[in-house]
Amino acid sequence: MLLLAFGPWLQHWYGLPAALLQLIAMVSLGYAAYSLSLARLSRRPAWALVLLVVANALWALLCMRWALLYGPAASLLGVLHLLVEALFVGTLALLEWRWRAHQRAV
Repeated sequence: MLLLAFGPWLQHWYGLPAALLQLIAMVSLGYAAYSLSLARLSRRPAWALVLLVVANALWALLCMRWALLYGPAASLLGVLHLLVEALFVGTLALLEWRWRAHQRAV
């Protein structure tokens, strides 16, 4: 929500397009809604967990791609945001994959 609210202001600090910051904010909200819906289930379908892992892995790759693509024009803060998000979401994908059997049975 903060990224949506402060996106135009952060655009100048990050040196990234406003549309990209809005996309990151919207995807983060979508991820939060989807993962919360899974967390509330007593039994999680395997396909839903695989979808979460695949989405996180793809998002991590996109963030790394954007860091490379916008790196020359973006500020260090903007590139770091993209790289930290890629690392964080990629780690989530790895952990969710490793613990998928446990998450499914909880």
